[in-house]
Amino acid sequence: HNSPPCFAWPLMSWEVLEVICASGCRNCERFNGVYERQHQPHNGRPWYLKKDGGQVLYYASVPQSWAINDELDDALVYVATQSVAQLPPPGFWDSCSTTARIQGLVLPSNCASLYEVTGATGCQGSERFNGIYKRQQEDHNGRPMYKKKNGTQVLYYAAELRKWALSDEVNDKMVWVSPRSTALLPPPGYWDAFSTKALVQELVVPRNTVRFLEVRDAFGSDRCGRFNGVYEKQELEHNGRPFYKKQGGPQVLYFASEIRSWAINDQLDDKLVYVAPRSKALLPPPGLWDAFSTKAQISEFLPAQPILADDCHLDFDGLLPHAPSLPNTVL
Repeated sequence: HNSPPCFAWPLMSWEVLEVICASGCRNCERFNGVYERQHQPHNGRPWYLKKDGGQVLYYASVPQSWAINDELDDALVYVATQSVAQLPPPGFWDSCSTTARIQGLVLPSNCASLYEVTGATGCQGSERFNGIYKRQQEDHNGRPMYKKKNGTQVLYYAAELRKWALSDEVNDKMVWVSPRSTALLPPPGYWDAFSTKALVQELVVPRNTVRFLEVRDAFGSDRCGRFNGVYEKQELEHNGRPFYKKQGGPQVLYFASEIRSWAINDQLDDKLVYVAPRSKALLPPPGLWDAFSTKAQISEFLPAQPILADDCHLDFDGLLPHAPSLPNTVL
C-alpha cells in the first residue's frame, strides 16, 4: 500500500455501475441495483442493463440526457442534468421529484490509499472526524480500512449494515454512514445519517487524467447558467493547483488559496461565485458545490474509455481492475 495514488479521482469501473437511493415515484426502488455495460452502444454512448432486472441506464438523444428507465427510449423516469458526457456522470440525478445516485462500482487498488473527510457536522465534537485517512495494511469485512492521521477515528465497511461508516473505533456506534452501497471502496461524495453529514473524497496527486470537467445545474444567482459547460485544464497552475477554463467562455475553475477552497468564477481571484467545501484536495472534488444559496454539480467529463496512469500497478481484464487482496469478491 505504499504506491502513490495514480488516478486523479477514485477509479470508476465504467463496466459496472451502481444505482442507489432511488426515490420519488411509485415502486422506484426497482431502479436500485448493479448495472452492467452492454456490448453494443445506444445513441452513440454505452448503455447498461440491470442485473436480475430489466431496467436500463442509457443516453437519450432527445433531450440529450442520461436516463434510467424500464426500457430504452421509454418515457424518462430519471434523467441527469442535460449532459453530453460520453459516460454517465456520477452523482445525484434528478428530474422534478425523482432522484437517484449513480456511482461506479469499483474494486480496491493502491489508487485509493488516502481519503479526506471535510465538513463534518451534526453532532457534538463532529469536527474530530475531519482530516486525512490512510489505508491500513489489514482489511476489515472484506474491504479496505482507513485510519485518521494524527487521530483514532476510522473509516471502514460495516458488513452488518452493508454500509460504509465513520466512527471513533471499528464496530462502534455509527456516526456517519454512506447511502446503502455494496461498493468495494468508500463511495466519494456526501455521507449522511439523519442529522449528521460529511464530505468524503479521495485525496490524490494531480495527473493528466482529469483534463476535462463538466459543470452542470448551476443555480442561485443572476445568470448563473453561464457557469454550466465543459472546462479544460490549462498548462499553467494557479495557487499550486491545476486550473480549468470553460470552453467557449471566460469562466474559470480554480483553487482559491485565501479561503482554501475551490471556486468557479468569471475570472481568477475575483469575488467567489461557487466554492466547494473547504478542502486541501489537489484536484477539484467531484459532487455538489455550494456557497450559501449558490450551487453547482461538478463531475469529470470523461472520454469514451477511462484513462489509465502508466504507473498504476493493476492488472486489467477488460476495464475491471483485478484485486488480489479480495480473492472471493463477487460483483
